[in-house]
Amino acid sequence: MMKKLLFIIPNFNSGGAEKVTINIVNLLSNKYKVTLLVFDSKGLYLKLLNENVELINLNTKKLRNSLIKIVLLFYKLKPNMVFSSLLHINIYLIIIKILFYWNLKIILRESNMPVKNTQRNKMLYFVYRYMYKVSNFIIASSNIMRDEFINYFKTNENKIHFIPNPIIFFKNQTIKINKNFFYKNKINLFSIGRLTDQK
Repeated sequence: MMKKLLFIIPNFNSGGAEKVTINIVNLLSNKYKVTLLVFDSKGLYLKLLNENVELINLNTKKLRNSLIKIVLLFYKLKPNMVFSSLLHINIYLIIIKILFYWNLKIILRESNMPVKNTQRNKMLYFVYRYMYKVSNFIIASSNIMRDEFINYFKTNENKIHFIPNPIIFFKNQTIKINKNFFYKNKINLFSIGRLTDQK
């Protein structure tokens, strides 16, 4: 029997965690039965989703409006694995696993540097130090992040792995670069992303 994989994102808006999740979903959809659960199906990234991915839209807009529906959906679908890449959803999955589905396998991907997060919110130390240990697998988006989990939050080295963000290239995709964009005889710095702590 083909394994059932369930992925959760809030919507298809143009966020990094959403894009990474959609890329992973598309890559795995040819080998597994993949379901993508969203709270709202609106957003720019909807058009990127493969046709063979089952889409479930709860029409709840936010996680706090979806709590009971998610628990009932797990009971109905009985997924072999659940994946999330956003902190607030990660926390809720851990709570579900503890209270209702201890045998549920959950994979958590962390999007931001955890030590930096704890500097903003001290309660997150408890989340990373103790609650994340309930998960079956943790994905770090960099080796530095992986080291933070191991050294600061005592995460088992066998539980956390560095997996770089997947990039999907489409056939016949080309990128045009204006040659006049760069300065000659000067150092040019090129960056993609917001100028924030996460980047």
